[in-house]
Amino acid sequence: MSNRTNLLVLFAAFSTAAFAIDGVTLINQSTVVAAGGFPYVITQPGSYKLAGNLTATSTTAISITAPYVTLDLNGFLIFCTTCSGVPGIVSTKPYTSISNGVVSGFGGAVTSTSYGIYLMGNGSSVDRVKLYNNGIGIYATGRLSVTNTVADSNQVGIDCQSAITVTGSQLTNNPVAGVIMIAGSITGNTFDNNGTVNSNPLGNYPGGVVTSSGTITNNVFTNIGNGGLGYGVYAYGALSIVVGENSFLNNRADWSGAVKSMGNNVCSGISSSLC
Repeated sequence: MSNRTNLLVLFAAFSTAAFAIDGVTLINQSTVVAAGGFPYVITQPGSYKLAGNLTATSTTAISITAPYVTLDLNGFLIFCTTCSGVPGIVSTKPYTSISNGVVSGFGGAVTSTSYGIYLMGNGSSVDRVKLYNNGIGIYATGRLSVTNTVADSNQVGIDCQSAITVTGSQLTNNPVAGVIMIAGSITGNTFDNNGTVNSNPLGNYPGGVVTSSGTITNNVFTNIGNGGLGYGVYAYGALSIVVGENSFLNNRADWSGAVKSMGNNVCSGISSSLC
């Protein structure tokens, strides 16, 4: 065997071994087209990473049908042209993790499917993702963790129909609501210019946080409801909403409903029993 052949064999073996060790499937526009077009369907657990921007037209970009999938957007953008009522990333299974990128353009109105990210399983997480110009930035039916994420200029930033934790995130310029949730913990976030419409098409009032129970601490709420009927915190269902150590600044109203104050809230621009 020649030296050149030996080198080719060694290179092929090294390449195969490196891929096996890395274990990450790369996705870009070309691989999507080669796989049959959008939506790109992930059917096996594992790690997946974008290697370029994805632009879908009138359809979902990525569909996840396996549990335990980690999707690293790798700083790239998933975008949709001429989309109405179409979710961008859909996961029907539990334990989906999505991180580090941008999802935009999936539905400009609040409809049953106009979601940037749609998560149906429990135990999912979103970290360091920017969601803008979607109907609802993130919609989840199971337990969800959101960290270090920006939801800007959607109709609703995040809507979770189960327990959720949101930390270190920015919910801005979402006219219906920053976060809608059944229960959970909202800690260390910034809410600005949410709840600026006069009605919530999903029910209840618009606002920064719209919830039936949960703990809301160490957040900043500014310009909530200006020009609309939104509240900094709108509590429906009269269950257990605890609010403490937040700053409420220049809002139309800081809260409505059954709220228990832990104290140490700062209120400015309107009188509030939270302070």
